[in-house]
Amino acid sequence: MPEQVVAPGCSGARQIKGGVMKYSDEFDRLLALLVKENDRLVYKGANYTDTYTRKYLLSFIERFTSRLMYNHCIEDRVAMHEIADEYHEWCKKNPDVDDLAKKDKEYRLEQKEGMLKNNITPIRRQNDVDTSNDRI
Repeated sequence: MPEQVVAPGCSGARQIKGGVMKYSDEFDRLLALLVKENDRLVYKGANYTDTYTRKYLLSFIERFTSRLMYNHCIEDRVAMHEIADEYHEWCKKNPDVDDLAKKDKEYRLEQKEGMLKNNITPIRRQNDVDTSNDRI
């Protein structure tokens, strides 16, 4: 791959020996869409401007890089599969773990059924349901 350096006075393009690599309009549109989606996920709302602070964009790049590597990096995939394989081997060596999980599930189900048999109902909070029409 050719050596890339930032073109002087231009932060959006990178200079490659003999020319400038240009980004397409589609690339810019998708990048803006990623930043908007990041706003929605992080701040639970959209930012209606096209400009952001350097601090915000650097934090976006960190989150984007992390997610990109998690979803598409082959080395990370290999590591995940190795961890999964080790976990499955451990589960085979320790079969009582599944038994404990089954017992826990059965215990929780018995408790729930016991509450229903004895007509024990959880008390609901005022905020859970509109109780303005309830007459006691």
